[in-house]
Amino acid sequence: MIDCPFIDADSQYIEDTTLVGRSTDANGLPDCNEVDLGYHWSAWWSDWSFSNAGEGVAAGDINQDAVTDGSDLELLFWDWLNPSPNDANDINDDGAVNFKDYAILAQTWFELQGHPNIRPVVSGDPCNLSGNVAVDIANFGEGTWRAFLFIDGQFLGEILNLYDEGCISLDTRTYNNGQHKIKAVTMDVNYVITVSPVNEATFANDLYCVSGAESFEDGRNYQIAAMYSDANNLRVKLVDWDGTETYTSPTTSGYVNAAIPANAFTRQIYDLAVEKQDGTNWENIYKRAIAQGYVPFPPYDFAIFLPRNYYPPMASEYRKRTVAEIVTICESSGKLYAVLYDGQCTWENFASVLSKPTVKYVYLAAHGGPGFGPDKNWTQRTFFNITGSTVFSYWSPDMPTAANWHYMHDLNLWQSERIKIVHIDACYVGFFDDMAAEWLYNEIPILGQVFVSWQGNAVGDDSWDMFSRNIWYSLGERESSFYWAWQYALSQNHNPAIPPVFRYIGDDGVFFP
Repeated sequence: MIDCPFIDADSQYIEDTTLVGRSTDANGLPDCNEVDLGYHWSAWWSDWSFSNAGEGVAAGDINQDAVTDGSDLELLFWDWLNPSPNDANDINDDGAVNFKDYAILAQTWFELQGHPNIRPVVSGDPCNLSGNVAVDIANFGEGTWRAFLFIDGQFLGEILNLYDEGCISLDTRTYNNGQHKIKAVTMDVNYVITVSPVNEATFANDLYCVSGAESFEDGRNYQIAAMYSDANNLRVKLVDWDGTETYTSPTTSGYVNAAIPANAFTRQIYDLAVEKQDGTNWENIYKRAIAQGYVPFPPYDFAIFLPRNYYPPMASEYRKRTVAEIVTICESSGKLYAVLYDGQCTWENFASVLSKPTVKYVYLAAHGGPGFGPDKNWTQRTFFNITGSTVFSYWSPDMPTAANWHYMHDLNLWQSERIKIVHIDACYVGFFDDMAAEWLYNEIPILGQVFVSWQGNAVGDDSWDMFSRNIWYSLGERESSFYWAWQYALSQNHNPAIPPVFRYIGDDGVFFP
């Protein structure tokens, strides 16, 4: 394509458009780097079987991850001098692994070359998948910068924490039963695109083709529909995160088609469940959280951020009681709160809530860490993931850039005294002093502020949720200072692993409200 100032005026990087994995250059190769506003070729991606994974890799790149490194050296080590006429580790095919193979490996040591032999993988038996499964990418190289997943030709999502948990949650019940095709697309630090071969997976659910929005609107009924393969009676329930059942539909069989009335929604987040009748008992066969769509206008006092961006979804499964406790004390004290869950927790909505001059309290449950990339060395910054974006404490010139990277420092909250309590519920292991303090780019809080965080893994352990819940219970119901709320939580929690890794900095005398 010939460059033109007009066409290039609004060019973007390929991964920041809908063209990632979907357009080619004039030679039929996957588009990379910047793309123009003009015409793009689409011959290869319309052929769903296209793949360039594993092409052009260096001779010394034995595991075909597009970089010759210690992983390849280890493979040679284990086969040293062993007769191996058919062994792939025998690079020069002379019948044994020897110094000649090491010489070939050394020629491209630590150079990115070719396309890693990537492939998508799913948790569980790919011939019989049901419920929520994790979709991951195998064999990506250390030069991989970003990774995207597709199912049946449609974009599924980007893996934000590729070098950590590195997967996306897929609810197979929202699809039809039968065979589905999954592909992976990765991009390295030079914006070179790699496309995997198709992997097939078979979905087999009793309840399938589930449809229903991820959010509900104030004053409007919520509709859910699904197909069912058995003859049991079914019903739909709406359950508050404090365990209160607020609505139960009439029973049906063979399918689900329920309209939950608008007056059943009095809070901002619920569990939506479908149950089947087994004799005289009812058994839950489907459950997901739904939240009120973000309304930007009210003067919120409390911001609750629950991005659901990795598997398993921590915010929906392990922090319900904490959120329910916060909602209860907000309502009892007349404070307005906003819940940004899953697709609502975008950077735009996140920044919108925090920009309100009335917001004084924040609770966030997300994946986080102290560094990004292989060995945490691409950027050593405290970060957490929200929906579709990675949020760092601040930017510096030595950091790479990406359109879905954002910075807390840009919100100027570190210059404000209005944020009173920040509670970060995220994985944190590393050299920075504190996860919660770093997100505001202020190591020493202003008098009258508290920053709460974990130094350790806060995923999946019920005790972490109970500990957080007790802090907010004490702050709300007992009208105590943070110091006494912390002491109360310690007294109620009997897991000895919790107190040493829980951390806060700030003024012990901070109250809620």
